[in-house]
Amino acid sequence: MVANIYLPYTNDKYQEIIIDGLIKFYNQGLNISINFLKKTSLHIPPTRIMQFIFMVVLQLAFGLTIAGIFPLLVSGKAEKARGYISNLNTPLLGKSTASKRMRQVIEPCKCELLDLAEHFQNHLFTGIKLREVDRIFLLI
Repeated sequence: MVANIYLPYTNDKYQEIIIDGLIKFYNQGLNISINFLKKTSLHIPPTRIMQFIFMVVLQLAFGLTIAGIFPLLVSGKAEKARGYISNLNTPLLGKSTASKRMRQVIEPCKCELLDLAEHFQNHLFTGIKLREVDRIFLLI
C-alpha cells in the first residue's frame, strides 16, 4: 500500500516573508556560493550554486529532508518561493540534480549554511510574529 503524502500549502503572505528573507540574505548566500566554488574548483555560475544554497537553507529552516524540500517547491504550494529561487539563475532542474547539488554544498559549507539558516529562521519567525500581531490589532 502506498502512503499519501500531503505537502503543506504556504500562503502568499508567508511566501513573501520567505522571499524577503532570501533577498535580505542574498549577499551572504552569494559569498557561501563563491567560497564553495573556490573549495571545489567547479565551473558553475555562483548564482546557480546559490539556488542550491537557498534550497538547503529552506530545508534546514523548515526541518525538512533534502528529499522533502524539492517536492514542496515544485508542488504548486510554494510557487512564489520557487519562482524567486528559479530567477536567481535558471529554472530549477530535476529532483535528482537538486538532491545531488544540495548534498554537494552541505559538506564544505556546513558551518556557513547552519549560520545562514539560523538567521533566515529568525527572520521568518519574526516576520510571521509581526504579521500576526498586526492582524490581532486589526481585529481590536
